[in-house]
Amino acid sequence: MAYNMLYCTFFNLGTNQLLKNIFKISRPWVKNPELTIVESARDAASGYSFPSGHTANATVLFGCIAAKIKAKWKKTLLILLILLIGFSRMYLGVHSPADVITSWVLGGIFVVGISAVFQAAEKSEKTDIILNSALVLYAIIIVIYMEFMKSPVDENSMDGLKNGYTILGLALGLVSARYADKYTIKWETKASVWGQILKCTIGIILIALTAFVVRQPAKFITGGHYSHYAIRYFAIVAVGGILWPMTFKFWSKFKAKKEETT
Repeated sequence: MAYNMLYCTFFNLGTNQLLKNIFKISRPWVKNPELTIVESARDAASGYSFPSGHTANATVLFGCIAAKIKAKWKKTLLILLILLIGFSRMYLGVHSPADVITSWVLGGIFVVGISAVFQAAEKSEKTDIILNSALVLYAIIIVIYMEFMKSPVDENSMDGLKNGYTILGLALGLVSARYADKYTIKWETKASVWGQILKCTIGIILIALTAFVVRQPAKFITGGHYSHYAIRYFAIVAVGGILWPMTFKFWSKFKAKKEETT
């Protein structure tokens, strides 16, 4: 389910950024200076307004989980959470109803559509190659559009360019990690409770260190160009999705030894 959710998320992120920079719709308070918004939400509301990224991400994340669980009350709770997040974006004044409704619709389409393609890819090598190629190609198209889009080129469009390269790095990392997991690493997920805790804790620390250590070298290599975000986020996914999982067999052996002693 995790990979399914990630593929839905990345296609959703890419589409969200693409639509933002195609339509270039300003935030509600920019269009209507008399609009009162919650000031604490202003700084986090970067980029263009349409569609709502938070709403789309919540729809995909909780929608994928809702699609897999059977308990009706849990499904209802997740759907309610999706609706509340959308309404909260309007309440804060950082999005219009059109932004939120569009994100609900698009998020639902990705949950159903990409999930169906992913399930087919699990059974067909050809479909799997098509899916992964489409993800990377889509990310490249987004970056090309961001680089050469027509004016006005402003702070919002630069934010879109940064996000475009970030998505490209994440997409390349995701595809690499999935193939490494499928054909080489073959993750071992079993471990004792303490093994799982240590595994997650150390992994999070390594990912944070990677993000910090790679930042300046990536900027140097690219001359400060926004493409350094692609390098940085690919490195983050490579460490978290390929290098660190190579240690997972150790944690499973630790559990086995513990069981033998008991």
